[in-house]
Amino acid sequence: MLGEVGRRAGGGPAVGRTAERIRTMAALLERLGAGVDVVRDGGTVWRIEGRGSPLSAVVRDQSIACAVIESLIPDATSALVTRCCRHGEPPRCSFRIEER
Repeated sequence: MLGEVGRRAGGGPAVGRTAERIRTMAALLERLGAGVDVVRDGGTVWRIEGRGSPLSAVVRDQSIACAVIESLIPDATSALVTRCCRHGEPPRCSFRIEER
């Protein structure tokens, strides 16, 4: 159910170049209240790394909250996504994005 919520919030299919789509996704997360950084790990690998979020208190104890964000990214970027979140103190969401 949370995955479907995330997909619906994503706003539709991806358009533009991969870097542009990833930055657009990051901007959406920022509008939702999350602080994020976009980092390029190499030729076809990117990361969106959280540095703060209103969901932090929930993420600390319930990793399922990350599923909503994780479900937004593939449709918005047309990329393969792996959740790499750190739970506990301090919680940090992180998503590895690999161009197809």
